[in-house]
Amino acid sequence: MNTNTTTTIKNILISASCLVLLFSAVIQAQDSSKSLAFKGNLPFYRITLFYPTTIYNDLWNIFNLNKSANSGDMNAQHELGIRYLTGQGVFADTVKSAYWIKKAADQKLPQACYNYGILLNNGWGLKWDPVEAYKNFLYAAEHDMPEAEFAVGIIYTDDLVVERNWDAAYLWIKKAAAAGSKPAKEVLPEIEKRTSKSIIKDTAISIAQIDETIKSKSIVDNTTKNSQNSRLMFLDFSQDTTAEITTENIWDEFAKVVKSINPEDTLLIKDAYPEDISDSLYQIIYQYGNYDSPEALTLLGRFFEKGIYVKKSAVEAIVCYLRAARLDSPFAPHLLWKMMKSKEHTRELKARIEKNDPEAKYAWSGLFAFGLDNQITRDDAFKFLQQAALQNHLPSMIEIGSCYYTGSLVARDKAKAMEKWKYAAAIGSNEAKIRTLITEVLNNEEIDLNVNDVFLIAKELEKKGSIMAQTAYALCFEKGLGTKTDEVKAAKYFRSAAQRGSRYAYDELKRLYASYK
Repeated sequence: MNTNTTTTIKNILISASCLVLLFSAVIQAQDSSKSLAFKGNLPFYRITLFYPTTIYNDLWNIFNLNKSANSGDMNAQHELGIRYLTGQGVFADTVKSAYWIKKAADQKLPQACYNYGILLNNGWGLKWDPVEAYKNFLYAAEHDMPEAEFAVGIIYTDDLVVERNWDAAYLWIKKAAAAGSKPAKEVLPEIEKRTSKSIIKDTAISIAQIDETIKSKSIVDNTTKNSQNSRLMFLDFSQDTTAEITTENIWDEFAKVVKSINPEDTLLIKDAYPEDISDSLYQIIYQYGNYDSPEALTLLGRFFEKGIYVKKSAVEAIVCYLRAARLDSPFAPHLLWKMMKSKEHTRELKARIEKNDPEAKYAWSGLFAFGLDNQITRDDAFKFLQQAALQNHLPSMIEIGSCYYTGSLVARDKAKAMEKWKYAAAIGSNEAKIRTLITEVLNNEEIDLNVNDVFLIAKELEKKGSIMAQTAYALCFEKGLGTKTDEVKAAKYFRSAAQRGSRYAYDELKRLYASYK
């Protein structure tokens, strides 16, 4: 997939000409009990008897707009809702905005249905409800609103609210593109790659025909499945293993994540590769890897594989790729597989094993676990991890914990898994610390730390690039651990981690969506 196109797809925020969603007023808008009119930091104003003419006219318009809205005029209701959203002529108030836009949507004004869907999808002024958002988007789309057509098409790619259907997604997005939607035009080529050839060729087939075949099962029933931001974005976990993964692709993925979590580091990264990797820049990448960023670990693996900035080392590359793959990097498994095909790593691996090198032991054990090297036995693989762990090799300690937790290489024992992770966390492993917290939170076990510490640790490590911390942060918002319960933020961080490749976060996101069905 083209990197620029992927970035465009994944960062799209639906917007209509009648609704500008990025106004700062939207972000600042409060519920009615905390209106901006009562903010303590506002300057004191004397009450005046007369207003300037322009303000008077605006107030007169607002008075008449209120009058019409209260009399049931759906266009007036919609306009009043937009004014409360943007703070035009009134104090910005998302609760009042949602109230009036819903009034208009209840009367089936297509623009209001679309905008109400946006509010529901983002939890602005009312409870987050992605299923109701979809229903409102669908109504607006069925009444020829291009923005809504695009929204429905994207929702068909998610497999969250409705069951994934690439044909329906293609038809809706194609319809939006034909009506002039720029985002739809940008996304359409990527959707087309996944669409049935018969649908693309048969120009006579209609959206109604596609929708009719899936209407009875359009709302996903997650109980029948094996697994469990509120922005609308394209999520796809398919990996084309025949495509060449370049260093530029890996670099761009890392830079994109850094930009989203730490914009201040972006200036150092933006134009550096491939000509100018300074000591300070390498240290930044290394630190992100140390905090379990799969993107940084994949990039470091590439550096060691190709000898970029650092001395070329197959073993170090394998270690980085294995750690990245354990964190669901979309690139690392394929890069590992390609390295194994060359067989160049074997000599270095064996030489370092003979020198009792813990990195080499971790690497060989990991290759066996991934089914990429069968020169050792199952017992050998676990023994290598144990030997490396005795040398305080943190990735090996974490891997032993995972073996006990999942029952791979050794009999399943969750108590031992927690013991290993807690020890690794105590001597400096951020990944072990987060694994411990997530496991305890999910299993409702007694947590050694208080809930405020859980939240603060997750927040700190999420900002340092940890994909597991991002998931833990989402769980804190969902369960109200150390913070106010906020399902919108929970969905945002689950989605962000899923977008980076975490299938666990994606399953949690699906579970969260399923609770609204």
